[in-house]
Amino acid sequence: MTDRTLATIPKNSSERLVVMERAYHGHELIDLRIHFTPDGGQTWHPTKKGVSLKRELLPELIEALRAAGTQVSFRIVEFTPENRKEQE
Repeated sequence: MTDRTLATIPKNSSERLVVMERAYHGHELIDLRIHFTPDGGQTWHPTKKGVSLKRELLPELIEALRAAGTQVSFRIVEFTPENRKEQE
């Protein structure tokens, strides 16, 4: 398996989250890592900020992210200006 970028998610103007599929010592891994640019986006470099996990743990990670997304969506709906007025 060769390294393959699955997704790139902008974090801010100088950082982004890169999701990669890669192999390391015979293990298939999913790598989620922050990359930064020192030159306005011409080049991107990985940082130590991130995590690599075995591919077989991916379903658990997806489930955790879904749960987090549900909680975040609930908070956003709960604290909209319209809902805040209703609660007062």
